[in-house]
Amino acid sequence: MPTEELSLWLEEQIEQNPMLDWKDCTPLKSGGLMNIDIAYEPSLFEHLMHQARQQTQDPTSLEQMEWIIGNLEDTGFFSLSLDTAPPHWDRKNLESLLSQLQQFDPPGIGARNLQESLLLQLKAHGKEKHFSFRLIQEHLENLLQGRLASIQKTCQIDEKTLQHAIHTDIACLDPFPGLRFQKKTSPSLVPDLFLVEEEENWKIEINEDRLPAYTIRSSLKNFSALSPEEKTLFKQQLEQAKKIHRMIEKRRETLYKVTHHLVKIQIRYLKGESSSLRPISMAEIATSLNLHESTIARALNYKYISCKCGIIPLKDLLSNHLSKTAEHISSDQAQKLLQKLIAEENKEIPLSDQELLEKMRKVGVPCARRTITKYRQLLHIPAKRFRKKVPLS
Repeated sequence: MPTEELSLWLEEQIEQNPMLDWKDCTPLKSGGLMNIDIAYEPSLFEHLMHQARQQTQDPTSLEQMEWIIGNLEDTGFFSLSLDTAPPHWDRKNLESLLSQLQQFDPPGIGARNLQESLLLQLKAHGKEKHFSFRLIQEHLENLLQGRLASIQKTCQIDEKTLQHAIHTDIACLDPFPGLRFQKKTSPSLVPDLFLVEEEENWKIEINEDRLPAYTIRSSLKNFSALSPEEKTLFKQQLEQAKKIHRMIEKRRETLYKVTHHLVKIQIRYLKGESSSLRPISMAEIATSLNLHESTIARALNYKYISCKCGIIPLKDLLSNHLSKTAEHISSDQAQKLLQKLIAEENKEIPLSDQELLEKMRKVGVPCARRTITKYRQLLHIPAKRFRKKVPLS
């Protein structure tokens, strides 16, 4: 179990088993909780209703506007049919209110779809007569699919004009204007282990500060006065308490052993001395430590280590060998190299997957073309035609 989950489970066991007693809890390694003042950020609903009240004081219009705003999707789109509104409301007035909402901040809000949202934003920027407006209005599907040559042919324009519209007018638009108001709450990560540096050395500490402290009662003063059934129950509860203690000790031992081996392999990465992981798999760790692979998997699952890189999942320190013919190279190293090659390419003449493959092979990283494509997709790097940029002057 991860530390937080184990803590809750152990609390339940202490409450249920009279042979386990509470001890005073030790301070948290994090140094305790801090009070932090956070600026209040209004929700999308509050932001829009504030603007609606500035536009009108009419109770009926405000009620209807509240219904429209309350039915916006998280993206900021209004995809409902106005026919779903209360039947006694005037449809023309609802249409008017929706059009009014579409003039609110942020631009693009209240649109019925992506196309309308982008067009509303271009209007807000005074670009209704620009080619970019026509591009969204008539050729959005081709644009989304990257069929730029088809757009050029249909519109009879040169590549520079098309690229100017895309990069100057369209790239800055927000496809989902409502999402910026979504509050992103990140659950606090509790590290299960700490990598502590001491001068030239390092050591691993298992975080047990959040675990409830307990003791085991090994005897009872009035044991002789108990009935046979009570004595049997006492022995069962005592054995269960000892078993819990053994399990926690075993968890500590296994977690330390597995992490120590993994950290030893990846220490340069963890200390910030290398940007790439060395190749190592769960199967190799299992063989080295003479443990079952499923034990390694359980030890690594949902566990986090605090180090120079921050708080990272232990599983992120695993990296498969690139291939059987390149066992000294990890897939992580190959992906980092691919990122570097693409970052350094000439954006006016970007590299194809085949050209990337040849460059990687030249520096001793052999892999298949399909691997290049796979890694690009994993890294969210678009294909060659989407990376091409044409100089605007």
